[in-house]
Amino acid sequence: MAAFICGKKVIPGMEIRCTTIHGSTLQGHVVTANDHLKAAVIYDSADRTGNAYVVNLAHVTGVQILFEPEKPIDTQLRPVDLQRLSDRIKMAVEARQKKIDRIGVNVTVQAQDLYDCIAKTYNEIRWDGDVIVVLNDVRITPPYRPENCTGSQTCTERLQKIVAKYHKE
Repeated sequence: MAAFICGKKVIPGMEIRCTTIHGSTLQGHVVTANDHLKAAVIYDSADRTGNAYVVNLAHVTGVQILFEPEKPIDTQLRPVDLQRLSDRIKMAVEARQKKIDRIGVNVTVQAQDLYDCIAKTYNEIRWDGDVIVVLNDVRITPPYRPENCTGSQTCTERLQKIVAKYHKE
């Protein structure tokens, strides 16, 4: 969009220097300007990595155009891929829900630490009340010692080693 500042048409892409009624001088590249809102956004660097200033055009007493682009810069917003956005939101919600589900309710800090330790090795882990269930097979009941692991023999033996190692550390 374009705006008139002190009688001069200012468009995106221009580099300007303007003086305000407060005596300050701003120099930068115009990103957008709007007569209706009486405002302009100016970056102090061309690559838009520096500081951004929103300038009240009613407070500008003078403007000097330092650079004018040969052709106007495209300021139209790009279309948003709504399906991709929806997928990203869904994945973020699912990830947050997984984090929430990993937190045990009414369990001790040590039980939660053991759960987190096992979760580093096994993704298929969940709480069933205060019981840790791994691979829908092995159940680890309070007080969460190696002898409290029950389930199929091979999985139970492996988890007993992990639980024993956890308690050792």
